Amino acid sequence: MVVVRCPECQGAARVDPAAVGLTVGCPRCGHPFVARAEPEPPPPRPEPEPEPEPERRRPPRRRRRPPAPPPEPDDSDPGLKSPAPPPPAPAEDHDPHRDAPGGVPASVLVGLALLPFGIPTLWLIAPAVLGREPVVSAATPLALAMATSALCLAVIYTVDWRPGTRVRGVLALVGLSYAAGVGLYVLTKDGVDRARKFLGADPGWVDFKPEDGRYAVKVPTYPLPLAEPPPLDLACYRTGRRGLGLFGHTHYTVGSGTVRRGGAKWQDGDPAPGTDGWFDRAAKDLAGQAGGTLADTRAVTHAGVPPGQEVRIDFPGRRTRVARLFVVVRKDGEARVFYLAVEGPNPDADLVARFFDSLTLTGD
Repeated sequence: MVVVRCPECQGAARVDPAAVGLTVGCPRCGHPFVARAEPEPPPPRPEPEPEPEPERRRPPRRRRRPPAPPPEPDDSDPGLKSPAPPPPAPAEDHDPHRDAPGGVPASVLVGLALLPFGIPTLWLIAPAVLGREPVVSAATPLALAMATSALCLAVIYTVDWRPGTRVRGVLALVGLSYAAGVGLYVLTKDGVDRARKFLGADPGWVDFKPEDGRYAVKVPTYPLPLAEPPPLDLACYRTGRRGLGLFGHTHYTVGSGTVRRGGAKWQDGDPAPGTDGWFDRAAKDLAGQAGGTLADTRAVTHAGVPPGQEVRIDFPGRRTRVARLFVVVRKDGEARVFYLAVEGPNPDADLVARFFDSLTLTGD
């Protein structure tokens, strides 16, 4: 059989080989056409065999970390899960000049460190309010304030402490400083003496007796003759020692002299030595010669000596001189005057009673 194709409908049909070249009708559309053999299609080419693919190396398998265990449930409520732990806090750079977390800048801490300097101010106001002078000098609270402020600044610049810890540390030091200031203000003379002995600040006084041998007294160190004009033209000796405070020196002066009736120091009509009039004039002369202000006078007594008078003279710069005068009148009309004085920032505090009470008359 030969395959022919109708040119009208393009339909294929099969006819005998003998009909090739003859007119035939299309079995589909009936159109007559000359049968021509349809060329046979070429045989299909054989497909090439596929080349073997190159063997690929598999990457190593990554080991997966085991999942984190679930948080343990809260024992108090089994139905609730415990919250995840908070993330770690970022590291601080510990800059003391930067505003501290929580709204506490370093300037506030420095201001707190200056609070101890209110102690010296209160120290100066307290005598007028309480009517009582402290037994130690004003240099003591000033030294306390300086030391406390230095410690407060050290706490402020401690970089390992948090701002809240610094504030608590500064406030604790300030509170302790004010408590110490109150304790020092109410300290008594006996307490000062015991503190001196405990700290070894009282090495022991020496016995002094002048060349004329008419009296003896205990002084901190051996005195020397007074170079400046002596009070009331008496033969005086002076020594000194440093007190408990950082500043201020306390001077001790002792002396004696003779007054004769009819002499230059005792004229007829003048108050007799040992009388109230004589003591009053002597007090004014002492204040005028020293260049101070006569603050107070009072009568005092001493064992083995007739009653005398204590004179208090104030100087600028919070210095005070406390002097005691005793007069012994002999039968021949001779009057001997004995003079003891202590001058310093606070002469009532530096073992004044020990000095005054040590006076002993040894002459005839």
